[in-house]
Formats: sequence, C-alpha cells, structure tokens
Amino acid sequence: MLQRIIPVAITLLVIILGYCVRKHNISKLYSRRNFTIEFQNNFVEMAEYFIKHFDLSTPAYNQFMHDVDAIHLELGRDSIAGYMHDNLTGATVREYQPLANIVNEMRMEMSLGRNSTVLSRLDQAIGNCDDILRRHVGNLDRMIEDEEKDLHNPFVCFGEGIRAIIRTPGKILVWLGLLSDNHEQTFYGSIFFKIIGWIVTVIG
Repeated sequence: MLQRIIPVAITLLVIILGYCVRKHNISKLYSRRNFTIEFQNNFVEMAEYFIKHFDLSTPAYNQFMHDVDAIHLELGRDSIAGYMHDNLTGATVREYQPLANIVNEMRMEMSLGRNSTVLSRLDQAIGNCDDILRRHVGNLDRMIEDEEKDLHNPFVCFGEGIRAIIRTPGKILVWLGLLSDNHEQTFYGSIFFKIIGWIVTVIG
C-alpha cells in the first residue's frame, strides 16, 4: 500500500511545485507589464510637456532618465523599430532604437527651433517610442494568456515542476556566485536542455 502512496504523493508534490512556478511566472509577467505601462504613461507626459513648452525641465524627464536603461533591458528586441526615415536629412536608418535616441532628438529640436519639418520629425520619433512600448505590452499580454491558459492543467504543471527540479543545481550555483544569471539562462534556454526536460517529463 505504501509503495503505491509514495509515487502518488511525489507526483502531487511535483504538480504543486509546477503550479507554484507558473503562478510565480505570471506574477513576474504582470510586474513587467505594469512597469512598461507606467514607463509609457510617464513618457507620454514628458512628450506632451515638451511639445507644448519645448523644455525638458520636468519631473517626467527625470523619471524617464531614471528608468530608460531598465526599460531597454525589459524590451530586448522590442526596443528596435524596423526603420526610421529622417524628414530633416532624407536618410533612412534601419535597426533604429527610438527610446535610446529620443532625448537627443528633443535636444536637437530645441536647438533648431520650431518649424514644420522639425515638428514632423519629432512627432515621428515620439510615435515610434509609443509604438514599441504598446507592442511590448501586447507581447506580455499574450505571454500572460499562455501561462494562465494551462495553469490548472496537471500535466503541464507536472512538466513545469520537473523542469524546476532540473534547474535547481543551476540556481544554487548562481546563488553561490559560481555562475552568472546570463550563463544560467543561456544553458537552460538551449535546445539541449529543452529536450532533456521533455524526455524527463515523458518518462515521469
């Protein structure tokens, strides 16, 4: 009797572990979503003030500069626009990063003064920034939806629990300072690890 109970108990514990991991992932995704939306709202406030006053002396600008590096880490590839056409010079820039250049754009517009070309260029730069932030929020919404969809699926939670157990040695090495977060994420994000996790899950 005990021989039957122990495997069932272990399976239930792994499922519960997987459920907790997915809940934690969902919580982190919501935090990332909220940070992106807060940054977007602050950016819009800074942009509206600048368009009206042609001045960056505002708390929204200070907050923007405080968070801009963090938002770039959050956005990753989403921080890159397909291209940007410069109405002032006629040049087209590919792999353009609007948020990394928006303050320089604003300072350039301040030095050039108000005219239709300058305002058109500024409007395009601000629009690009707003677009990539909105796009990232949409991507996060889809990630949250995917996580929540299988939250109560015991098979998915079991697989998540197995992967969490496999990742434990790496987490310990990171905690001890013997492995960096980037190296850990690179290894566990590799095809090799995904295949191992899938095989262990199937066997389990």
